[in-house]
Amino acid sequence: MNETPYSSYRPPMQEKPRGQEEFRIAVTDAVCRDRTGFHPALDKILERYLTRMQQLAPEIEKVQEIRRNAAANASALGAAASK
Repeated sequence: MNETPYSSYRPPMQEKPRGQEEFRIAVTDAVCRDRTGFHPALDKILERYLTRMQQLAPEIEKVQEIRRNAAANASALGAAASK
């Protein structure tokens, strides 16, 4: 982590123990997520997203190929122009 922009952050195991207020907030958040069905709803959305991304995979590959070709063409044109 020292080589990243987040070098000031410490792993959770090194953090100081939290106070009662933070603990209360965490418990309240967990209870709220459970009562509202947050995680099942999130799972449903993510499943739909992943399914759609799999459906779009061929089109995404085409776009990536077009970008690779464009970069190669630009490089070739740049090399030819510098001669």
